[in-house]
Amino acid sequence: MLRPADEWAIGVVAMAPEQMLGQSEVVVHWIDPPEPRTFIADPFALDDRSFLCEEFHYPTATARLVRLELDGLRVVDRAVVFEPGHHVSYPFVIDEGDHRFVIPEQAATQRVDLYEWTGGRLAFVSTLIEGVAAFDPTVHRLDSGRWQMCFSTGAGGFSGVDLDVWEADQLTGPWVRRASHRGAAVLRPAGAPFLLDGTLVRPTQDCRTGYGDALLIAPVTAEMSPTEAILRVTSGLGPFPSGPHTLSRFGDRTLVDGKRQRVRADALVGRARRRLRRHRSAPERMPAP
Repeated sequence: MLRPADEWAIGVVAMAPEQMLGQSEVVVHWIDPPEPRTFIADPFALDDRSFLCEEFHYPTATARLVRLELDGLRVVDRAVVFEPGHHVSYPFVIDEGDHRFVIPEQAATQRVDLYEWTGGRLAFVSTLIEGVAAFDPTVHRLDSGRWQMCFSTGAGGFSGVDLDVWEADQLTGPWVRRASHRGAAVLRPAGAPFLLDGTLVRPTQDCRTGYGDALLIAPVTAEMSPTEAILRVTSGLGPFPSGPHTLSRFGDRTLVDGKRQRVRADALVGRARRRLRRHRSAPERMPAP
């Protein structure tokens, strides 16, 4: 039996994140991917018209970061901004002073790298953390003024997901691990924290039964221990009814993502090419004596 492929999409909700609280149902307007044979996911706003996101190409099973600009719900401009040659996603956007930075997920490199957003591209600044496969690295400032970063370290993002929490005096580091939570299936980051009635809250993923089973909104704590969720956004999002796992403020609106599953011939080709790449990159084994 052919295994279906995930078809991710990005949608726009016509209200800010804090306005979604208490809503029994939110209406999502879905955006068509601007390029054929691709999906888009992991949106992070640059302003109220444009955002960064992952663009995945099915036939080659490769990902890149792109900037998309909308006119209403129609994509009017697309630009590739980062294509490193390995899997990349979750282009987290953070402002510091007069500078804008991006921290993308690049778990395959075992590094967390900081880039400056300049001239419509990502310019490498420095490596913040080395020696760990960091999924969805998310950064914010605590009330103390110190920087806090959290990311998942569990492969696949399901019930065995782990969360690392790091702190630094400056965005550029040095970063020091503060806490680790094992089996923290409701803590995986899902977007930038935001203020709600004066309290800093953050989106997280509920991965207890699957990757992106639901979005949760929970208070930020010093060690990111599990806390009671304020908001839960589940499936039922129109044509992409499952997998919500990113939430981003988009001016007075909100960007989200979701998925559906279908059998795709181009995805089957991409899987075969990915297996071949892995086989070619695997170290050659010596015959047993």
